Amino acid sequence: MGRPLHARHAGAHLPFPGLGHVRSEGKGYAWVPAEYGPIRNDR
Repeated sequence: MGRPLHARHAGAHLPFPGLGHVRSEGKGYAWVPAEYGPIRNDR
């Protein structure tokens, strides 16, 4: 087997932010939403 593919996905009918990836979990899969936070100007 090769390396697993970690592709990002976007969905219009998913809860905000609607961006994330899918990971294997047990015998199925789980949706992992992307982390979201406000844009900071102090960095």
